Amino acid sequence: MSAPSGAASAAAVIAGVPMIHLPPNDELERQTAQFFQNRGMSRAAASLSEAAALALALAKDAAAQEAMLACQHGAFAPDAAERIARYLHEGHV
Repeated sequence: MSAPSGAASAAAVIAGVPMIHLPPNDELERQTAQFFQNRGMSRAAASLSEAAALALALAKDAAAQEAMLACQHGAFAPDAAERIARYLHEGHV
């Protein structure tokens, strides 16, 4: 489970773990959770009890976990920092 902040969500994706977003505290967190959920990278909960139920269901569903991880893998580049550093080092700025 993760707070639906951009940094925490991206860290969970890079770590390669299935993700349940906790209820958002503000509009930005709501949009972040919606972004990840709409792309199959997480499931978003409207309440803490729903988050617990989603987490238990996901823990028991290996196929759903694999599908979520596949969506995550396709959306993020784990080597992005290295690629950006190389680009800058090559003088493209």
